[in-house]
Order: sequence, then C-alpha cells, then structure tokens
Amino acid sequence: MDRGTEFINKSLQDWSNTKGIQLQLTAPYSPSQNGVAKQMNRTLVELSCTMLAASKLPEFLWELAVTHAAYLQNMLYTTSLVNATPYQIWHG
Repeated sequence: MDRGTEFINKSLQDWSNTKGIQLQLTAPYSPSQNGVAKQMNRTLVELSCTMLAASKLPEFLWELAVTHAAYLQNMLYTTSLVNATPYQIWHG
C-alpha cells in the first residue's frame, strides 16, 4: 500500500496484526509500485459502469454498484488461488 495517512496509523496496524496481515508499504514517491491495486480499482469501476448502464439505473447508485462489483470479484475463482475463491480463503 502507499504511504497515505489512511494506511499509516495505529488502529490499522493493530487490526492487521490481530488478523495476521503484514503491511508492506511502497517506496516513497513511487506510485508505479501500486499497479495491482490500480488495476483492481479500474476493474471495479468498469464493472460498476457496465452494471449501471446495462440496468439503466441512475448514477446515484454508484456506491452500491462498486460494492456489488467488489462482492462479485471476491466470489469468482482466480488463477492465483486453486480450488477456492478469495472470499473462501479470507473466511476459511
């Protein structure tokens, strides 16, 4: 993750420690290191736009569409995880 103040704080560090998550920060002033996150954000935006356009729903439902797109991504199988979805890995 980048070095934004939303990530560098005690509450997030304490929470991640209790979950066994190791936080890794990018080098200062190097946004190119955050390519995976940028691609996932782009994917979620594109899915959300597509869902809203296809269903002809109003734009004010944008937040719900992004939430639903993230839910769908977490329920899909990926090539990096064998025989499990991201949701199944996260929740055991």
